[in-house]
Order: sequence, then C-alpha cells, then structure tokens
Amino acid sequence: MIKSIIRALFSGVLFIFLLLLLSEEARNDYKQRGLKPFIYMFLVYVAVYIFIGLSINVFCK
Repeated sequence: MIKSIIRALFSGVLFIFLLLLLSEEARNDYKQRGLKPFIYMFLVYVAVYIFIGLSINVFCK
C-alpha cells in the first residue's frame, strides 16, 4: 500500500513535469493561471493511479 502511494506520487510529479516541459500550451497556461490547475491535475492523477493499483491488487489475487 505504501509502495503504491509513493509510486503514484512520483509518477504524478513526473507527469506534471513532462507536461510542462514538452507542451507549449501547458507552459502558457501555467504563466496565465498559475499552479492551481496543475495541483488539481496532480491530485486527480494520483487518486486514479492509487485506485487502479488497489483494484488490480484486489481482483488479481
């Protein structure tokens, strides 16, 4: 469980970093609206990642 949460957090940070690094539109959005939309995106990404990980652990045992 802890491993899944740590993996989700790391994956979420990497996802947001790559999004800002590779997408011109995301960088412009960051300059206009700040960090708030990216924090929401990060939280949703982490929640979905953990939910999928827990679902796989429950149904594949």
